[in-house]
This record gives sequence, structure tokens and C-alpha cells, in this order.
Amino acid sequence: MNLQAFNTALIILTEQMLPDESSIDRYIMPIVRYMVDEWARIKKIIADTIIDAGRKPISEAILNEREVFFPSGRQNMVKQMINALIGSMSHEVGKRVSEAKRQAKIDFAMPGLTDPDVGPMRITLTREGLQEVIDALDYQKDFIDDYRQTTEERVMRLLQARYGSITDLKDNVYREFRIDRDQTMRLFHREVEGYAKKVIDGTMDVESFVSNMESSIGKFYERLYREGKNVTDLADWERELIRKQTESQRQYLNNFADYIRTKQATGKELTSYIEARADLYAERGSAMFEAGQVNAWPDDVLIDWVMQPAEHCTTCPIYQSNSPYTKETLPGYPGEGFHLTQCGTNCKCLLRVSDLYVGELRGI
Repeated sequence: MNLQAFNTALIILTEQMLPDESSIDRYIMPIVRYMVDEWARIKKIIADTIIDAGRKPISEAILNEREVFFPSGRQNMVKQMINALIGSMSHEVGKRVSEAKRQAKIDFAMPGLTDPDVGPMRITLTREGLQEVIDALDYQKDFIDDYRQTTEERVMRLLQARYGSITDLKDNVYREFRIDRDQTMRLFHREVEGYAKKVIDGTMDVESFVSNMESSIGKFYERLYREGKNVTDLADWERELIRKQTESQRQYLNNFADYIRTKQATGKELTSYIEARADLYAERGSAMFEAGQVNAWPDDVLIDWVMQPAEHCTTCPIYQSNSPYTKETLPGYPGEGFHLTQCGTNCKCLLRVSDLYVGELRGI
């Protein structure tokens, strides 16, 4: 095989592997996936460090045995740790951004290729496409650099409060960093992925798949809402809210089922796309957590829309810059869907009580 034929075959293979990805996604998504995974790891380290620091004995002269608080020395220790963790993350993102830019420039410089059967082929970047890739990569790098201060501010609010016990401290830390929510979301993903694998390998029929998916959605929507509100029971109106949210997914599930049946009827193999599509239903669970949390806050609360290390659509920065919101003006809940944000259920933003709110709040 000559070089031109090899390059043509390589391009065709690449297009088949990534049929739905835009040019920009090919360069930025590996970096985004790294940021999301690394931030999940860093959050857990920060939470565990704060809780462990709260257990350490300090001078009896400044310790009320019924309270946990952090003197300035311990606050500085935690701040230094955060700077090291986010700094390391920023350094790695910088390296990956540089490599992605280098590859984008190589792709931009590649000549167009020609297939003797189909004519000219070109998957190289245009000048505008190259600039779009570079701008998007720079945005991610700048965001991580700036996020160090945001993270430090969140932690300092935790360290400057007093807590009745280590359990009280842990509850506040875990809620601030969504540690319990993340664990529940992982369980949600694992369950729907299991159903998807079964329908792919033929051990579950389509009707059972849809039934199990709807049951899983209802179960985890309620669990995430309760975790967000930090309650064990719900009012009747809240149960009705969750029921309606679950039912809102039924049409999408029916469309999903039709897609699977069509594939089966035409003898086409069911691929991992089924699993990826099932995952979207789990992703939407984060919106239920945020809804529960907001409904636990006072009616006069001010709410900030806060971006996290993740893929950033053009909608989320606007929502963040327009903060704070009241409960009435809040545009919706992160992860609610494409009607709210361009990133849809993949949104990784969160809602937080604004620093501008002066009400006396505990546990939020």
C-alpha cells in the first residue's frame, strides 16, 4: 500500500471511529475528560484532608470540646495543599493543551488528500477552525488557572466556620464538594450501564430494558433529591415533582426503544452507543440533587451558578456571570437538559448560596 492510500485509509478509519465529533471535540475532549476525572480525585483529597485536620487535637485554651474549628495555622496548611493540587492539575492541563495545539497546527498544514473513487478528501482544519481550537484550548487552561482561587475561597468558608462535631464538619464538607452526590451518581451510571450491556448482548429484551430504566430513573431521582435537600422523607408535592420528572423521560425512553428495535430488525449490531445513550439518563440525576438543595434553602436566598472543571458550553459562562439569582429568577438546574444549556445533561456546573446572601445558614 502506498503512502497516499495508507493516509486515505487512516482518515476513513478515523471518521468511522469518531462519526459524531466535531473537529474541535477531537482536540479538546481528551483534556476535558482528564479535568473531570482529576477534579473528582482532588475533591475527595481536599474533603478527607479537612476532616482529618478537624480530628487533630489543639490547645485546650482555644478548644471548646463541643466544637470543631480551625486556627490560622491549620487553615494555611490546607490552603498550601490546595495550591499544590490545583497547581499540579494546571501544569498537566498546560502540557496537554500545548500538545493539542501542536497537533492542530500539524493537521492545519496537511495537504488535502484524494481518494481515486470518491475524489478529494479533507479533514484538515481551516484557518478559522484552527483558531477556534486554539481559543477553546486557551479557555480551558485559563479556567483551571483561575479555579485555584475559587476553590480556595470555597474551602476557606468551610475552615472559618465552627462545627458542633466532626460529623457536622464532614456533612458540611461533603455537601460543599458533592462527595455523596458523586457516589450516588456513580451507582446510577453503573445500574443503567448494566441494563444497556444486557440489551446489547441479548440477555434482556427491549420492553424489560425500558421498564428497568424507568424504575432506575425514578429510584435515583428521589435518592439524589433527598441527598440534595438532606432529608430522609419528602412532602407530597415533592414526590409529585419527582414523579413528573421521571415521567418526562418516558417519551425519550420510548424513542430509545424504537431505535434499538430498528437496529435489531435490520440485523445491525448494537454497539456501545446504547450504553453511552443510557448514561445520559444518569447524568440528568445531578439536576435532581441541585433541585433538592435549592428547595432546602430559605425563600429569600441568593444563588450563584458555579462552573466546575469540565466541558464548558457557551451558555454556562453567561449563567455564571449573571449570578446571583433568586429562586424565582434561577433559569433552571445544571444538568437539566439541552433546553437550558448547550451541554445538556452533561453539565457539571453546580448551584451555591451566594456570598452576597447575609442570612444565617448552617449546613449549606
